[in-house]
Amino acid sequence: MRAGPLQQEHMIDRVLLREQESALSESQHRRSGRIEAVRAGVALDASWRVAAAECARLRCVVAEAKRASHVADSGGGGNHAAVCSELRSAEAREVELHKLLAASLCEMGALIHEWAPATLESRPSVLPTAAPFGALGNHGGNSHIALRLAARRGYELLPCALHADPGRSSKLEKLRRTRGESGPLARGESDPLLALHACDWMPRVDLPRRYAQLVPVTDAEGTVHSELRLCELHEGGGSVWTALEQAGRFAEELYGVLQVCSALAEVPAAHLRAWETRAYELVLGARGAPPVARIACESDCRARYLGIRCGNKVMGERQKAFCHSLRGALHLGRYDDV
Repeated sequence: MRAGPLQQEHMIDRVLLREQESALSESQHRRSGRIEAVRAGVALDASWRVAAAECARLRCVVAEAKRASHVADSGGGGNHAAVCSELRSAEAREVELHKLLAASLCEMGALIHEWAPATLESRPSVLPTAAPFGALGNHGGNSHIALRLAARRGYELLPCALHADPGRSSKLEKLRRTRGESGPLARGESDPLLALHACDWMPRVDLPRRYAQLVPVTDAEGTVHSELRLCELHEGGGSVWTALEQAGRFAEELYGVLQVCSALAEVPAAHLRAWETRAYELVLGARGAPPVARIACESDCRARYLGIRCGNKVMGERQKAFCHSLRGALHLGRYDDV
């Protein structure tokens, strides 16, 4: 493995490797990395320290020989040359071990940073199985891969639990009273649009806003699964339709990385849900299999409900322009708490 410039920046510290081997092994396990890489790094570090100590010893021998003026006169020149040759060999071995150690430290640091490759090679212990969802049945590192890929594609990662601040909540309640609404909020306060942007004016220069969060979902059988939720705000017009196509390609890319054979299909108008104006589903290759993902454009319906205006704040404006929203839910397998 080669250690490029970015890898050198994110290298695990050698002292941390020596003192916290068990913690690093647990970290690699939770991130679906190779635990063997930690053991190999510890072994390489020990070998490198032995080689470095041997080089230091031989350098002392050579320096002592140079200081002894009688080396050549006493016929010890051959021994001096042999020691120098041994030192060169030891230094070459020390340099090679140091390169291998650096590569091993970079491999351990790779999963912690967003440039880490989002491929199955980064988690060889998680392989496709005969479970109902294929590779999703063996969920191991799916959550981490999904979050890394979402961050790389420009999504802002959010925690699964979100709460609107009191000022935003009071504004939204006032808006609902004005419209004669009561009862609980649709989708609850964990909705990113509600928690982050309810009753906001969104300048066009600040759009689009794209969010991703990993949330636990309980199915009808009581099994908890993890989903990658996508939520986007756009100015409207053709931009939201383009964003819908891009989100569909992102879902195809993610399931391709997870080695799940799926196909993107548009949802018929008769099967659209409330607030949806257009939607796509990713379905498995098996006949009658449930969809693994659904991505939908809500036009400005959700933004109107939450009072999310598009443009700069203008009092008394007759033509109200609302943002357009897009959201998606991508199934990742049994819930893996991260």
